[in-house]
Amino acid sequence: MNAIVIEHVKVSELPEAWRNKLAAENEAHVTVRIEQEPALHGGPAGDVQATPAQELAAIRELLSQGQLKDARVLIERARKQFPENEELHALHKITAPRRAARSPVTHPPRDREVRWLAEHRHDYKGRWVALNGRELLAVAETMKQLLSALSALKVQGSPLIHKVE
Repeated sequence: MNAIVIEHVKVSELPEAWRNKLAAENEAHVTVRIEQEPALHGGPAGDVQATPAQELAAIRELLSQGQLKDARVLIERARKQFPENEELHALHKITAPRRAARSPVTHPPRDREVRWLAEHRHDYKGRWVALNGRELLAVAETMKQLLSALSALKVQGSPLIHKVE
């Protein structure tokens, strides 16, 4: 079994829950040994079972250390032990991996607009332009002015709006 041993740690640098269990001054030094105990949390030899509060504290500690993957494992195990615990269900929901979905929205290719910008960049430097293909719909000094001009034109589709640099 692998273990992590951290020597000469100030008690004041330990997590609060650990400090509260030690009868030592904050300036005292301790050695911390961390290893998996299969008998805890309903493991194979497990006649010792943590309480929901202990599991939640352990989960919060993992999350505070940025150990999301380990926290998810503990959340799943704790949910099996305490299926009625609403806080565990909430933690499961907010820590679950997110799924990306494809958007049905497609955008037209902008090759013609990009070519127009390359050809006319010097004529409109520092100004906002709205293009639809190779057609210049509007030009303005500010985006607000450009949007106002576009709304007056009742433009169909999605023009490319760009500040020429």
